[in-house]
Amino acid sequence: MSGGKDSDAMLRHLAALHRSQQWPGPLFAITAELGRIEWPGTLEHIRSVCFQTGIKLVVVQQQRAAIALAEEGEAIAPEREGDKPFWSSSAARYCTKELKTAEVDRYLRRFPSVVCAVGIRAEESSSRAKKPSFPVRNDITTVSLKASKGLNAKEHERWAEEAIARWEGSDRTGRLALTWNAILDWPLEQVWETLGTSEETWSTDALCMALGTLQRR
Repeated sequence: MSGGKDSDAMLRHLAALHRSQQWPGPLFAITAELGRIEWPGTLEHIRSVCFQTGIKLVVVQQQRAAIALAEEGEAIAPEREGDKPFWSSSAARYCTKELKTAEVDRYLRRFPSVVCAVGIRAEESSSRAKKPSFPVRNDITTVSLKASKGLNAKEHERWAEEAIARWEGSDRTGRLALTWNAILDWPLEQVWETLGTSEETWSTDALCMALGTLQRR
């Protein structure tokens, strides 16, 4: 969970499905705490949502801060006149890869099978619109079940189905992990409907929580 509206809506949606469809296995939320670079009130908000939905929250944290990672990158970057500072970018996403995904995956390795739901939506960007609904999560999946590079969205989904069949056919040997983009096809209106609020109200509540957190520090 990121604490944004989409991950909030996804968790509420999955909590309802877990109860109504009686899914086997535990359902829990997981978030990576970013320390001093995190938006104030984020963790408090996530804890509140998990309390409301009755879902266990797991908090993981990288030992090295994003600032330290950026400084390390700047230290090894070539020094040329006119070079841009070593800020995070689409090609160097410290917040996403180093501080979030890697730590989440480290925790998930304790399970022989994992479905990791992520709250992204196709409407958000053209790159997200090209994402598969349920690819194999290669970083923590047994080598023989990993997806090949260069697959398109439909090919990723077909391979995920094949990987499930192979894993079950081998008496579930090794680890199989999937990423499930559970609300990929949701329009924005469905997000607000699931949250039972509006953009204006949700934004105001989030701002008030952030200000309250800053005042307590």
